[in-house]
Amino acid sequence: MINFALVLLRPTFSKFSHLVVLFYLSIGLVAFRNYFIWDATTVCGFLLLPLIFRLNACSRSMRFLPLSLLSAVLAIFFPVNSCLFLAAIFALMFFTETYIGKINVSAVLTLLIVSPVFKFFINTFGFPLRLWLSDIAANIFSISGLPAKAEGNIININQNSFTVEQACAGLSMLSISLVICLFLIAHWESRVNKRIKVWQIFGLLTLSFFLNLSGNLIRILFLVLLRVEPDNIFHDLIGVTCLIVYTVLPLMYFAKWLVKRGNLIEHPTNKINNNYPPLLVIHFILFSIILYVSLNLSSIDNMNTRTTRIHLNGFDREIMDNKIVKFSNKSSLIYFKPSVFYAPDHDPKICWRGSGYMFDTVKEDKVLNYNVYTGILKKGKEKLYTAWWYSSGNTTTTNQFEWRWKSAVSNEEFYLINVTAGSEKEVLSLVRALISKPFPLRNDLSSYFNKFISLPKYPDRGWLIIKHKDT
Repeated sequence: MINFALVLLRPTFSKFSHLVVLFYLSIGLVAFRNYFIWDATTVCGFLLLPLIFRLNACSRSMRFLPLSLLSAVLAIFFPVNSCLFLAAIFALMFFTETYIGKINVSAVLTLLIVSPVFKFFINTFGFPLRLWLSDIAANIFSISGLPAKAEGNIININQNSFTVEQACAGLSMLSISLVICLFLIAHWESRVNKRIKVWQIFGLLTLSFFLNLSGNLIRILFLVLLRVEPDNIFHDLIGVTCLIVYTVLPLMYFAKWLVKRGNLIEHPTNKINNNYPPLLVIHFILFSIILYVSLNLSSIDNMNTRTTRIHLNGFDREIMDNKIVKFSNKSSLIYFKPSVFYAPDHDPKICWRGSGYMFDTVKEDKVLNYNVYTGILKKGKEKLYTAWWYSSGNTTTTNQFEWRWKSAVSNEEFYLINVTAGSEKEVLSLVRALISKPFPLRNDLSSYFNKFISLPKYPDRGWLIIKHKDT
């Protein structure tokens, strides 16, 4: 940290460069004041960042130019916090490496890992991994001679049920293990005066990912065998112990071994003409884009112009502020949530928690040969049953990669459909009704006129009819 401060205070740097860096930091403080999620991962990352950061004042680079231009263009078309964050980070890195010095890759990766952008990917694609770990743990118990079966995130063993929470799946500690991995790399590079290549850094991060999964699988086995409940202090203690024993200690060995076989750190003088007019113009354009987007931030929901022209007979219809269409009656709720491939998808596991509910059980079921997530919600003594999936009318799936790929490549307009009711039977009936009669969701107005789809009859509700008409 002291070295970092001394480097920045060297008088060889122009006042102009300091001023621009100050402007970037000021924009970041204002624009991202409510952006970061200050959990253990973020705090740990920012505390270790000064120890990870290295700057070679003798060298210059333009390697961040493509990333800064690409992220700036994305920020113009999608003026949201995540795109602005990426644009600001890469623009600042590009400016720093052309005027101040070359930054080590580990520091840049640390900033990306602690950002909400990385947490979005973890939350989006980590849920199937959580169910997979539960299934693997149940299979291990079965091979060992213990009667065990996994039903979603529930492991039934010896007539006892154990819920695999998100923390048990290791997703909450994955980011921390990656930050620790980068710290170990930077530590040994500084200590032995050697450095490793970028692909080797990513190799160690990949190793950290698999070590984390293995360690948390062992954690699940311990928690189930010892019947440790989530509110027990030993629940977190076992988790931290598994993180240290099965992830951190192996990484300490592999990071040291790899760095010692790396190349000696040299400080070649690699100067570029940072007063080159086109380069100055690029910096000015990037800074102007960052400033403009920061003053005109929007949200994905506000940018979404899609209109849902579906009406359910027997349900009240309400279009919410975030473009979600809510259908409700006395006994059930149905949400149609517009989803785009590049954005979070209003995950029910998060949205329902925001309403004070907790998921007691989550699993993947087959309904009419389609995969559907089902779960049980609890809030005090209240108990609800819910199900959700993604549909474009042509495609019905729970696979995040599938629907996002088809949305991006085939331009299919997907909705996350969430059905909730007071009984499991009613939820499954509504799911069958909505899946059995796919609906067109294209924005072609002509396809909505005079279209009615009749679905199975429900008690005390009459015919459930999906009407496609202009709103």
